[in-house]
Amino acid sequence: MQGYAYDWPDCDKTYKKAADLERHERTHTGELKYGCRVCGKRYANQGAVEGDYGALAHKRLSSGRSSP
Repeated sequence: MQGYAYDWPDCDKTYKKAADLERHERTHTGELKYGCRVCGKRYANQGAVEGDYGALAHKRLSSGRSSP
């Protein structure tokens, strides 16, 4: 399979899409590219921001509501 590979010691993963490789690179570098607009917490990928355990609370806070 031809794909994109990351030159990192002891990592032989390859990906079909460059974006997938870029996301994987952050597991090695520790880069936290995405942040929550409400609390400022940083994450390595956008899905983690959207799936944040406190996502519903964040929505309530950002909309000005204090109860569910």
